[in-house]
Amino acid sequence: MNIRELRESKGLSRSKLARILDIDTMTIYNVEKGRCRPQPKTAIALAKFFEIPIEEIRGGEKRCKEKR
Repeated sequence: MNIRELRESKGLSRSKLARILDIDTMTIYNVEKGRCRPQPKTAIALAKFFEIPIEEIRGGEKRCKEKR
């Protein structure tokens, strides 16, 4: 299951998930689209929130440039 499917299974919008995890909405969008992979801190937060192994957090080849 990818981040988008996990997020939607909890009935969350990107902006709501971003507020819960205190990360930028565009970071979530870009990870979901495979444009970039999250910074380690964000990947850990996503893995903990969705209760999945961090190895399941995917994204693109490059690291996301995250705003907080």
